[in-house]
Amino acid sequence: MNKITNAERRAKASHYIEQPQTSIADKISILLAGFQLTDVLSSKSHSEDFNDTRSNFIQGRLKLMVFVFAILVPLSFSIDLVLLEEAQLQSMFYLRIALAVALITLALFIKKNTTPITLKYLLPTGFLLPIIFYVFTQIVFSNQTQEVNIAGYNFMPYLMVAMLALFPLTIIHSLTILTLIFIPFLAVEIFLDQLLTFTTLNKVWAFIMFSGVTLWLQTGQLVMLMKLYRESTLDPLTGLINRRVLMKRLEKEITAQREFYIFIFDLDKFKRINDTYGHLDGDLVLKTMAEVIKNEMRVNDVIARFGGEEFVAVMSGLDKQNALMIAERIRATCQQTTITNKDGIAIKVTTSIGITRHQMKDSLEETFNRADELLYQAKSTGRNKVVYG
Repeated sequence: MNKITNAERRAKASHYIEQPQTSIADKISILLAGFQLTDVLSSKSHSEDFNDTRSNFIQGRLKLMVFVFAILVPLSFSIDLVLLEEAQLQSMFYLRIALAVALITLALFIKKNTTPITLKYLLPTGFLLPIIFYVFTQIVFSNQTQEVNIAGYNFMPYLMVAMLALFPLTIIHSLTILTLIFIPFLAVEIFLDQLLTFTTLNKVWAFIMFSGVTLWLQTGQLVMLMKLYRESTLDPLTGLINRRVLMKRLEKEITAQREFYIFIFDLDKFKRINDTYGHLDGDLVLKTMAEVIKNEMRVNDVIARFGGEEFVAVMSGLDKQNALMIAERIRATCQQTTITNKDGIAIKVTTSIGITRHQMKDSLEETFNRADELLYQAKSTGRNKVVYG
C-alpha cells in the first residue's frame, strides 16, 4: 500500500478548504434564474417604468377576471334553483346581485386607473369582494339542512387563491392578499364553531398548500416578466435604459406638466479610443463612463444610453445653478477617472455636456434639438466642457 506523505495530506486538505462555498443567497439566485431575492420580495428595487409595465399587465388580467366573475355570479343562480332550499333562495339572489354590481363598479374603476399605487389597492379589493360574498353565504347556509358543497360555495377561498396565481405579484404583495382571504375564511370557521376540528385543520392545510403553489407560480411569472423587460428595455452593454424607454419617460414627464433638465453627454474622441485600443476596450470605456455618470446622479434621476458614445440624463426639481453644479461634477469625475484594460494600459477619457431646461411651451423635439446644439458648441469650442442654454 502506498503511503501518503504529510505534504500530500496538506495539499489535499487545502484543496477542500479553498473550495468556494455557495451561499444561501447564491442558491436562491440560481433558482430565480439569476435574479436576487429582493427582485421578487418587494417592488422597492423595481424601476418606475417596470412598475408601470407590470401594472398595465396586471390591470388587463384583473379587469378580465372581474368582468367574468360579474357575469358568472348572477348566471349561476340557476344552480341554486336546483340545489338550495326555498328558504335560502331569496337571500342568495340578493347576495349574487350585490356582488355582481360591486364587481362591475370595481371593473369601471380599474379601467380608469392604471397607476401602480391605485392598482395596489384595487387588486386586493377584487379578491376581497368574493370572500365577503363567501362569508355571507356561510351565514345563510348555517341553518341549511342539506349538503351544499356541490354548489361550490365552500370552495370559494381556494378558488380565490388559485386565481391569484394569474398575477405576477411580489411575495409581500401576494402574502398581503392571501392574508385578506385567510382571515374571513378563518372567521367563518370560528362562527360555525368548527375551529379546533379535524375538518378545519384539513381546510387550513389545503389553504396553505394552494397558497404555496400560488406563490411559486407568481414568482416564476414575475421573474419571466422582469427578464423580458430587461432584455427589451436595457442596453446590454451598460445596463442603462435604452432610447425607447427614455422617450416614454419623457412623454410621461410632459403629460404631468413638469419642467425638467436634459443633459446630453458625449465622450470626446471616442472613435480614436476604438481605433487605438480596439472595440473591447471601447466597450470597457463605455461601461465605466456609464457607471461614473450614474453614480453622480440621484436615485430617481433618469439616465439612458442614447446611442453610440452618447448618454442622456433627465433631472427634475433643479434650478440652473444645481444643474450646472451636477454637470460640472460629472465632467470632472470623468476626466479624473483612469480606465485600465486587461494589458494594464491606462486609458483616459473626457466628456462634453450640453444642458437645457424643458419648459411647458416647448415640444420634446425642440428641447432635444436645443440640447444637441449646446453639445455641439461644447465639442466645437474645445471639448471637455459644459455648455448651458
